[in-house]
Amino acid sequence: MHVRLLKRVILNGATASACFFQAFAQHGHVTGTIYAKGKEIGFYESSRRILPGGELSSEMTLKSTVYGGHMTISYLYARSGRPIEMSWHRTTPVDVQGRVEFGAHGAKLTLKSNSKTEIKNLEYPHRANLGERTRFWFIRDHPRLGETVTFTDFDIKSQGWVSATTTYIGDEEVTYHGKTILAHKVKTDRGARWVDNMDLPYRIESNNKETLIRN
Repeated sequence: MHVRLLKRVILNGATASACFFQAFAQHGHVTGTIYAKGKEIGFYESSRRILPGGELSSEMTLKSTVYGGHMTISYLYARSGRPIEMSWHRTTPVDVQGRVEFGAHGAKLTLKSNSKTEIKNLEYPHRANLGERTRFWFIRDHPRLGETVTFTDFDIKSQGWVSATTTYIGDEEVTYHGKTILAHKVKTDRGARWVDNMDLPYRIESNNKETLIRN
């Protein structure tokens, strides 16, 4: 596939070249460090990718250097922003794997732990908004300054639906590798994050006093 694209660049000139670089710009991956009260407690990896069909794949892994475990959360969204699937794997204190498959009227929750599998059908709340408008913020769509979206989200801890709110505060200066750059600031129920054009974090400040800083 890469060879074919390269041939098109050589044969068709600037237009094909622009398409080539645009294709590879739709993927991002960053790593960083997790702090609690100024003390390093772990690391994180975060990635986002636009798939050939226009869907958005997102994944984040949190690794603890204190407890030795990790947790990975993955999402797949349709081009409309509607969630298709969500999955997670937590290794401590008990190894648990979960997956939520979003349907037209509800979702299917599958949990695996200690060689046991449990399946639940979760009906959506009445007139549920699944947050479609926020999923491609900065990657493809740019929200209005101060735009706020309240939607229904799946909560891993309670294994059910919760109401969530996301607000685009605006662009703010952050320091990264000694340089001052502009980042998009987003406020959520869990805290605030400063992200780039792929919605990957430069910095996250959570309400539980943890801070994630990009390496």
